[in-house]
This record gives sequence, structure tokens and C-alpha cells, in this order.
Amino acid sequence: MGAQGMTDQTLAALSDLRQTRQTLAALVDALPEEALITIPEGFNNHILWNVGHLVVTQQVLVYGLSGLQPNVSAEMMGAFRKGTSPRDWDRAWTLAEIREPFLSLPDQTEADLRAGRFETYREYTTTPGVTLRSVDDAVRFNQYHEGIHLGSVLALRKLVG
Repeated sequence: MGAQGMTDQTLAALSDLRQTRQTLAALVDALPEEALITIPEGFNNHILWNVGHLVVTQQVLVYGLSGLQPNVSAEMMGAFRKGTSPRDWDRAWTLAEIREPFLSLPDQTEADLRAGRFETYREYTTTPGVTLRSVDDAVRFNQYHEGIHLGSVLALRKLVG
């Protein structure tokens, strides 16, 4: 076991999360703004939405299902939740607004895990059918989810970048 009962796998998943988010941030940073906000035909979302969605989903899976307040605004939660689309937004979001929490929240999650903030967890079955029973399950599953959306960003980049 790692710090405060965290498993070594959870710590490894957080390390992997930092690395994959750095990689995705570099990919996104290299694109012009227009490419970030273009929704190609046949798609519901754009690259910027995918990045924001990763921020929000990690917060829902780890914090929300633990009964804790997410580390992002309710407005951000509403704009990037599962099932949303930029076509429905009341305002435009910028990469700068999304990039900071995208890169900083893995560190906050580890700090909160080390501090023992996660005391309960509401069991949840994900869309792919994986049942999460603990915050450790959520941290590890989140990597799978991030990989799905990294694939989406790579596909979108080919179409718009």
C-alpha cells in the first residue's frame, strides 16, 4: 500500500495521468484556436470539449461519487458533462480556462488522497459496464476514460488540424 491506504496501482495511475495530460496539453497547444473549436461533420464535440470533459469526468468520478465538492465550477461541470455539446453552450470557453485545471487537478487529487479526504464512495457502473466501488477504482478507471478521449482528440486533429 502507498500513502494513507492508497494502493501502488492508484499512485501509478496518478503518475500516468500527469504524463498523459502533459502529452495531450502539448498536442493541443500546438494547434491553432480554430482547430480546437471546429466540430467536424458527424461529430458532436470538438477538441476543446474533449479536454474539458476529461477535467469534469475525473472530478465527477473521484470527487462527486465520494460526496465531495468538485474542484471546478458548476458552470464548467454543466458545460462538459457526459452528453453535452458545445452547440448548447451559453458562452465560449477558452483553452486557458481549461488548461490550468487539466494540468493541476491530478496533483490536487493526490494531495487529497494523501490527506484522507475520501471517506465514502457511492458505487457507480460506468457506460462501458465497469463498476466502481472505491475512489481507487475511480482513479484507475479514469485512465481508461482519458485514453478514449485521447483517441478522439487524435481523430479530430486529423480532421481539423
